[in-house]
Parts: sequence; structure tokens; C-alpha cells
Amino acid sequence: MTAGECTYFLGPNVKQRLAHTIVGAIFAVITWLGLTCVLAIYFHRFAHLNLTYGALGGVMAFMIWLYWSFFVILLGAEINGETIRATQGQPLQQASEKIPGKIKEKPAADHAA
Repeated sequence: MTAGECTYFLGPNVKQRLAHTIVGAIFAVITWLGLTCVLAIYFHRFAHLNLTYGALGGVMAFMIWLYWSFFVILLGAEINGETIRATQGQPLQQASEKIPGKIKEKPAADHAA
């Protein structure tokens, strides 16, 4: 079990099988490696951040890499969630199809001064 697999298996507070989390973990690792290579090429050849930002150029590049890395991790978790939902036989709902329950009004508070 790799670190990515442990993150997706042990992170959420739900009961799940190991087979459900493999899809998102493999996607996340492959995408993260590809993203790292693409960003390395981009920063080396095209984006000369040290000319624009001086000594903070490395910090800027690191923050961009962190942002995209966390996005890939969250995307892998989302893939795992949809895989679990699809294998359990529940219909996949889009956000526009969700119908909220009845909303009850709170009674007005009696503020006697």
C-alpha cells in the first residue's frame, strides 16, 4: 500500500474496500507525476520567475506546484467517491438534481427588554 493509497483509504471516515480507492490513487499518482514533469519544463524553459520576482521566484514556483498537486489529490478523492457510489448501485446525481428537504421556520425569539 503506497502513501497515496493510504491517504484515500484511511482519510475519509467511511467504511470502504481497498479496491474502491485504487482507481483514484492510480489516477492521482500518474497525473501528479505528469504534472510535476510539465511544470518543471515550464519553469525551466518559459517562466523565468527569478527575473520577475527576484529571490521569491522559487517560492512562487513552489506555491504553484503545491496548488496543482493538492488539486490532483482532491480530484483523485472525487473519483474514488464516484467509484464507490457507482459500485453500490446508487444513481449518480448532479448538483442541479438535488432537492432540498422542507425548511422549517424558527419561531421568533421573544426579546423582552
